[in-house]
Amino acid sequence: MAVRKGNRLPAWLAGNAVLKVRMKNSLQEEPAAGADRFAKPGYAFVLLLVVLGSAAVAGGCAAKEGAPPLIAATNGDIPLADAYLNMKYLANGGLLPAQGADGTPSDSDPQIVEANRFYDSVAAPGGQTTAPLTLDDWKRTFNFSARTAEESLQQWRDRTGVVVYYNQNELGLGRELGCAEFDDDPAPDGTSARGIACFVTNYGASFTDMNNALRAAAAGDHPKNTVCITYRPSLGADDAVQFYVYGRDGKRQSWAQLDTLGPRPHPYVCTNCHGGFYDTDKHLARAARFLPLDPFVLRFADEGSGAGRSQQEDRMREINALALQTPLTEAQAQLLVAMYGGGDGIHTPGRAADRVAPSGWSDSARHRDLYLTVAKPYCGTCHLAMDTTMDGAVSSPYMALESWEAFSRSGSWAATCAVSMPNAQPTGRELWRQRSEPIVIGDQSYGSAIDALLGELGVPSACGDLAGKADCRLRSDPDAVCGNAWSGTACDPESGRCALALADNAPTDPAAPTGVCRLDGSRSCPWPQECRRLDSPLVSGYDGGCFFSADATTSN
Repeated sequence: MAVRKGNRLPAWLAGNAVLKVRMKNSLQEEPAAGADRFAKPGYAFVLLLVVLGSAAVAGGCAAKEGAPPLIAATNGDIPLADAYLNMKYLANGGLLPAQGADGTPSDSDPQIVEANRFYDSVAAPGGQTTAPLTLDDWKRTFNFSARTAEESLQQWRDRTGVVVYYNQNELGLGRELGCAEFDDDPAPDGTSARGIACFVTNYGASFTDMNNALRAAAAGDHPKNTVCITYRPSLGADDAVQFYVYGRDGKRQSWAQLDTLGPRPHPYVCTNCHGGFYDTDKHLARAARFLPLDPFVLRFADEGSGAGRSQQEDRMREINALALQTPLTEAQAQLLVAMYGGGDGIHTPGRAADRVAPSGWSDSARHRDLYLTVAKPYCGTCHLAMDTTMDGAVSSPYMALESWEAFSRSGSWAATCAVSMPNAQPTGRELWRQRSEPIVIGDQSYGSAIDALLGELGVPSACGDLAGKADCRLRSDPDAVCGNAWSGTACDPESGRCALALADNAPTDPAAPTGVCRLDGSRSCPWPQECRRLDSPLVSGYDGGCFFSADATTSN
């Protein structure tokens, strides 16, 4: 497997003055602060960069009096992809066959066996012959400070710089993120090496159940799973970034479930967004990247809760400063430095992040708006981490984000209309859903992010009639296209749409149902919810709803 070494610099980041940005253990070239490589919009931060308004049922958005005229060409149809997260593992739509009583894969599945080989190859510093078997062991290995018996959860988070947020446009889950530095084994050249490790614990029974997921993350209640990433120079430049998964019980897992459809093999599932490839000869991920934390595409709890944005702003800066020490792509690194004003801003305590766009997208206010509201949140997180193809060529989606001109020439709308991008289920649903508060690009209002994308590209009707692509009743297994038998989802036989549609329609009352099920057990609820009888069914043919049990609302 040939992978081009080193980070490539797109045209919109090349040239102009550079300066040496000091980091704790390395130097990285960055544009000079006065080089005007990025332009910042002149309006204040709002929490809903990704959300851009609350969710609405199909066709339910309308422009306010005096607002720009509204375009909603796609009419609220949310097309269903044939597969998600299948860019790196293609078999079975990227999924592992469900074998266990709760939909888990078999230990004898060839991809599970391969994942265990991967863990043995990754191993751990200090002569360990396999990756840590539990999350607690992983944290000890990579120098995370444990919570003491005297500390509350919030006190531990405050002391260790842990960040809590809701990831609206990627996974639709509440998240708890922490990072640490550790002493790695010597690098291949014999020099001492310092590594970086981060864990993200996911919270939320149902995907896109924003209020319950953020509430659970803030309280530390019932984690769904934990995904981890390390930068270990001892593994060599191409193999330095590796991944780990731990289940809700804290035990190491060889798969991860990141949407309603089911489990996917590790580490293939990680490289779908972190970039890179799985090397089946070395049993390691290659050319993978950390993903910097962008506060403008996240949702936070209320201020004063301990998980508000302002209370965590400096923690996010510190985490991003660590990410900058890892082998990011040039586009990732340049945007990250620019987000903190260039120069040493990212290393300056108290320096809040700015909302920035590349110069190639700042030739007009409309192009900048489109980048910040559509291209960046729905495309940039993953595609800016994917700078190479498997044969070492520069990735075309990576280069398409260099400027409005490159993006408009790339034909990105074709992949979107084909429902192959975005390749993540929650992201795709966010892109297509209609909103009660329109997305405004310049002087034009749009009903959804996809309407904004197509409208600004001048092809508002390019996707044609989406009704057939959005109707789950037309699939061979209508319920399965919405989610597996343990997801709390269903194909509504009356509307032909997947139910329940949560997102900003997610209930604020934790006692309300967030999914549907059948009392005979043929379709059940995600852990830790339980199926209870509904006097008035939410979906025809489903006599139960998914509720949190009494012990699922306890707090740490």
